[in-house]
Order: sequence, then structure tokens, then C-alpha cells
Amino acid sequence: MVKNLGIVGGTVTSKADDGQEYTGAISGMLSYGRIENCFSTATVTGTEEGSIGGLTGGMRKISSVSNSYNAGTVIDPAGMAGGITGYIGSDASVYNCYNMGKVTGGAISGEDYSESLLRSGEEEPLPIIDCYYLEGTGSGMLAKALSAADFVTTINEKLFTNPNNGEDFPWDGKANLADDKLSVPTFDSSSAVEVSLGDDPTTTETIVTGENRIQAIDGRICITTSESMKVRVVNIAGQTVRSACLSDGYSEITGLSEGIYIVVLEDGTCVKVLLR
Repeated sequence: MVKNLGIVGGTVTSKADDGQEYTGAISGMLSYGRIENCFSTATVTGTEEGSIGGLTGGMRKISSVSNSYNAGTVIDPAGMAGGITGYIGSDASVYNCYNMGKVTGGAISGEDYSESLLRSGEEEPLPIIDCYYLEGTGSGMLAKALSAADFVTTINEKLFTNPNNGEDFPWDGKANLADDKLSVPTFDSSSAVEVSLGDDPTTTETIVTGENRIQAIDGRICITTSESMKVRVVNIAGQTVRSACLSDGYSEITGLSEGIYIVVLEDGTCVKVLLR
């Protein structure tokens, strides 16, 4: 059991090459285990194979994730990505979980091979209960999308309210929304997680990490890096459309059609850009 754990920053990258890899910030494949009262802001990235999740890469065999959230970016070219888990199988459950990180491939669960479980000859729905994701972060049928305002109200009522004033309650504070920023509590009131919001979920973004910079200008992807590194460009369907080895300094990627893309650097930097 993993309980009361926060993963702040960093990058977890899958090295799958056989389709059997499961990668998450806390767990790869969760079997006969529980994740409870946990959060992550880490970036989790995949390859052409495998299942990627913000908290766990996959779940099966009487496993559960509860009272937890993901605020990190999750991206998987194979499309098997979820904010909480990349794959959910038989006898697994997700309860009272929230995703506010950007995801390509899903919102709560990326791939489900047992949406209707057969137990004692009767069909039962997959147990994903009271799970929500922030509008614009992904898409999914197994959880409910909420506007930022409704997301704050719901997460405060269901996750950040101490049930019956119980002593074993890790969260410190309440979520709030101000100046297009969603602030979400951790276990310490002095270190909340902040998620920047935009009126348009397809808005162009600029990410600066150290001396690395990515932005879209006049239909080009412009990248400045402090050292040589590999780059992948992934479309909104999760397919890699361009890959290259960049020299240090300024580089451009051209010739792509208009649309939304995710640019992934070898150091784990991920950014969504809109070419038009």
C-alpha cells in the first residue's frame, strides 16, 4: 500500500519496446495493491508501446486508487494514457480521484479491457466512482469533465473535506481559482500545486525549463535548447509525426499541417503548441 505520498516535479519516461510496459509516477503495474491519499505533478511520457498513467501505468487483480489526484503532464504516442491510470483491468477500482494534468490518450483511464465485468454471470459496470477531470485536459467516457469552477467546488467537497474530523487526514487547505490559476492543496499549506488555465484549451503555450524554450511562431515550432537532445512531435491523436536530434541552440521544425501538437524533449520537457 502506498499512502500519503506526493511526487513533486521530475520526469518518468517509459522505455517500452514490446508493448508490455506500464509506467506511472508512483507505480508501474499495480496488482493486489492500493494507492491512497497521493498526488503527483511529475511528467510521465511514453514511447510507441505500453500504457502510461499519471499515478500508475496499469491496474489489475484487486487493486485500487482512491482519494488522489494528478496534476502532471501525461503523454503516450500509443494512445494508452490516463491521468490516473493508463490501463484498468478486472477487479480494479478507482474512487474519488481527480485529474488536472494535460493528457493525450484519456482522462482518468486510458485503456480498459473489462468495461463490463462478468461476475457470477451478471454484468457489472467498471468501478470508477466519483472521478473527475478538468475540461481541456483530456477526454474520456469513464469520468466526468468539469469546468474549473465546478472542479474546485467538487474537489473541495469530496477530497479536501476532513470526513468526521478524522485524525488520519493528510490534506492541508482548500482548492481555489483566481487569475486563471487553479491552486490545489498538498500535505503542507505553504506548498500548493498551481495549474495555469486558459479560456481556450488549444491556446499556444510557451514553456521555459532552464535554457530550453519551445514556442509556435507563424506555423513553425521554434525550439531553443542548452545542449544537444532528441525531440518528438506528437499529434492530438497520439501519433508521432516528427522526430529529430537537435543541436544545441536554436532549431525549427517546419512543414507540419495546422493543428495541435505536443512537443517532447529528451529531458522530459513537454509543451502543447497550436500551429496555424
